[in-house]
Amino acid sequence: MERLAVLIILVLGLARTSHGQISACNPNPCRDSANCFVRNSQEGYVCECNMPNQGGFDCTNQTQNQAVFTCYGSQCSTGSFMSVNYPSNYPDRYRALYLLYVPGASGFNFIFDTIFRIEADKDELYIGSGLVPPFSQFNGVNTSVEGVFFFEGHTPPMPFSVVNTDTVWMYFITDKNINFPGFRVSWQTVDTEAPVVSGCPGDFTRVTTVNQPLRVSWDPITATDASDFTVSASHSSGNFFPVGPTRVTFTFVDTGGLTTICSFVITVVLQDTSPPVISGCPTNMIRTTTNPLGVTVSWIPPTARDENTFTTQSTHTPGQLFPVATTEVRYTFTDVNGFFSVCTFSITVQLINRPPVISGCPSDRTLITNTFQGSAATTWVEPTATDDGPITVTRTHTPGQNFPVGRTEVIYTFTDSNNLASMCSFVVVVTFVDVTPPVVTGCPNSITETAPFGAGVDFPVTWIEPTANDNTGTVMLILRSRQPGDRFPIGQTTSVLYLYADNAGLQASCQFDVTVVRQEDNVPPVISCPANIRQEVTSGNAPGAIITWQAATATDNFGVVNVTLTSNPPRFPNTFFPFGIYLVTYTAIDAALNSVSCTFTVTVGKVSFTKF
Repeated sequence: MERLAVLIILVLGLARTSHGQISACNPNPCRDSANCFVRNSQEGYVCECNMPNQGGFDCTNQTQNQAVFTCYGSQCSTGSFMSVNYPSNYPDRYRALYLLYVPGASGFNFIFDTIFRIEADKDELYIGSGLVPPFSQFNGVNTSVEGVFFFEGHTPPMPFSVVNTDTVWMYFITDKNINFPGFRVSWQTVDTEAPVVSGCPGDFTRVTTVNQPLRVSWDPITATDASDFTVSASHSSGNFFPVGPTRVTFTFVDTGGLTTICSFVITVVLQDTSPPVISGCPTNMIRTTTNPLGVTVSWIPPTARDENTFTTQSTHTPGQLFPVATTEVRYTFTDVNGFFSVCTFSITVQLINRPPVISGCPSDRTLITNTFQGSAATTWVEPTATDDGPITVTRTHTPGQNFPVGRTEVIYTFTDSNNLASMCSFVVVVTFVDVTPPVVTGCPNSITETAPFGAGVDFPVTWIEPTANDNTGTVMLILRSRQPGDRFPIGQTTSVLYLYADNAGLQASCQFDVTVVRQEDNVPPVISCPANIRQEVTSGNAPGAIITWQAATATDNFGVVNVTLTSNPPRFPNTFFPFGIYLVTYTAIDAALNSVSCTFTVTVGKVSFTKF
């Protein structure tokens, strides 16, 4: 398979502020004056092979590469290697070799991105431990070399690990056939050791004769680790430290969360021969109270100054309860050398007459009533009071009493013989909760209305509207589907709905049906025919005569009547009738198909009608 060779060597370095240290070789054994770094290996060093066609720990291995990139150190504890143009297609005849070196690493964990397509049997990716891949054992299909991982195809490989090594090589090779997107594989150094700290001092002491912070310095504290690490410190060398002990803490945390702490105590000792000087020592106090148990007394505590640190002890504290008596309060200030000063003052508490002491004052309470402008009853255990003499009690309300809707304050007043009074009060709140819906009156029964036979498709219907009332006094008509005088369809039943609601949203309804039927017409029309006609022909040879008359008329109780000539055979007015006697019939039909007929005769003769 014809291929293009490209070599990229990455040896991962360290950032000074957060990584371990890499020492340079002295002297430098590397060819072409390549950078040399001390390594914990059999050779004891590794060279940075930054020239083409060089590889291995000393740059003496032939790699057939066109370019070399190296990077040594623990900043390469994480990273990724991808095919050229990823995730677009990689080029033909392409070879890439990546070498990773992380000082102190004990292995590497690898994971592939989901886009993974390498042409099978043509292109392949190898990953293994060390600084030089076994090129001669790569067969283009797979490899049986122990510790070497082989990848191709279109399925992303599962995560894997290369263990017990601080170096890893990755080798990718392609031919000139089909190109694919390739791969990206990311790694994370396996780090099982916390940072190793050097130069951590033990506890030490510094002496000062001035009661001021003292500048303290110490030698640098360093650490090494296989991966990146951060350093946090509570103090820095050269900081000022106050008199007394101060703990200094340096914390080294690597990327794996492994932590090493350097901690020591710096004690600054002040040497002096004078006791603390007190200022602000309170004067004697007198307080009065009506409480036989005493009274709380406060004051501004005294302060002291000294050339050294000192402790403060007191027999009492501000805000403490003092009994009815005289109590001595003592403050003692003692420095580290045992010199002390004392501040003392007295607090005298005198008892005066006090108002009654109430106990068991009820708490506020809330009641509910369902009656508008109603009330609710409640009971309680009445409060009591104690005093050094007789007590009279007055109250605004008694247990079991009804309370109106709203807020009512209940007050108990306890008065002793000296007219000193104490008061207990609590609030009773009665809330009206409406649970009664409106009441509808006058809801019509179902209505059936008869429309005249000749009415159209609908007919007006009226009724007396219902009304509603509510216990709160306020009710609203929120829905009226129809109102009196509306027209309703004939031949149908329509439901009418009235819906009422009160302020609480409770609803009541009135519903009834309105049915409109059409009146039945069983009465036939009234028809009127002409009287019988007698026509005499007195001259000429005509065989008959032209006879005319006014057509029959008809009326009906509903609407128009249709009047037709129904004689058989038909005889029409203003037509010729031969001699003879004829029966003429008219029929009237109304809209309900009720019918009625009338007849009259037409007699035509030549001589005298008496001969008939």
